[in-house]
Amino acid sequence: MKGLLYNIKNKWKCYLERLAKTNRELYGSGRLDCCDLNRQHKPEHNK
Repeated sequence: MKGLLYNIKNKWKCYLERLAKTNRELYGSGRLDCCDLNRQHKPEHNK
């Protein structure tokens, strides 16, 4: 049982590392904002 939990923890850690690497490659050091993703241009605020 201990080996199974270790394997799951290790695979999760590897997944998070790959995810972080991909995000850095795609978005650089910029802020990730799910509301801005796939938005061509931001709406103007009412004045």
